[in-house]
Amino acid sequence: MIITMDHNSIVIRKIENADFWRLVNLYDEVWPEVSYDKEKKANFVLNESRGIRYCAEINGEIVGSRVSFYMNCYYGTKKLSCIQVGDTCTRKDCRGKGLLAKMSKALLKDFFQDSQGDLIWNISVEATRKGNEKLGWVYINSLATLVKVCRPFHIISSIGMKLSSLKGVVNWDLDDEEIDIKETFLEGRECEINKKELIHVKYDKETIQWRLKTQSGIKAYEDKDKGTVLYKKGTKNGLVFVLIGEVFAKQYDEKTIRALLKGLKRATNADLLKTAVSMGHPMLLFYKKAGFVFNPRKKYLDHGVKVESEEMKRICYNPQNWAISMLDVDTF
Repeated sequence: MIITMDHNSIVIRKIENADFWRLVNLYDEVWPEVSYDKEKKANFVLNESRGIRYCAEINGEIVGSRVSFYMNCYYGTKKLSCIQVGDTCTRKDCRGKGLLAKMSKALLKDFFQDSQGDLIWNISVEATRKGNEKLGWVYINSLATLVKVCRPFHIISSIGMKLSSLKGVVNWDLDDEEIDIKETFLEGRECEINKKELIHVKYDKETIQWRLKTQSGIKAYEDKDKGTVLYKKGTKNGLVFVLIGEVFAKQYDEKTIRALLKGLKRATNADLLKTAVSMGHPMLLFYKKAGFVFNPRKKYLDHGVKVESEEMKRICYNPQNWAISMLDVDTF
């Protein structure tokens, strides 16, 4: 697809593996303040994932990208053809030209018409959300953000009452760990989620190893008898932030989950525990019982859904039908 704008020919095309360094350069320019390794990010979307990927190109230079990757997603025990959209961006001097819409339309046609897909979902920033809504995305209040203050006196001694010091970019530890979650813990989570018909990512050994290829510092706390918690750890203004991705437990009861969360807090010396979990996820109740509260700054993340069939609309637009967590989000 070739579009002429401002005396330039802008090409909307599929991203190829040969575009690796041009994609890295785009990420560097668009997200200079984000600490993750842009080369590892590009490698994940190009070489470690299957997906539908489009870019906007001008004079041989990539100025925008719209990528996705297939998720091992189920509704109950029914496998869905599902992609998650991520790394959507446009170079600053090329914004306002409708490039996001052009790339999105190409991706949507490819997935729904050509590939007969079921579901696309993503977590958006505000600017992308507005563009997605114009293209038919529906945003639902489903993925709630939660926080637990673990060491209030240490927080006050470090930052006083300046709660604004808790905002902004966290310096995440991006060192990689080898993680091998026991089958009994993987099966325990799947069994708990499948007590209801819920949209969720099924994590088997293969899917866990694929998820770790983001090389974004995902770590594991394990209690050999109870379960494994996947998380990320970072610092800001002398405080330790721990972001919980998902809890894999042999069984889901208040005693087991509370023990896992307490063990995680001790092992990481966390000042703040944070997470995001959907309204239908079985962990939501356990987080509340463990002292987590909804984040007052923003209760819900911008969870966007794009589906075509009436049946999928009925299922996906209901916030209670989702069992997703931070681990399922591309930026985790």
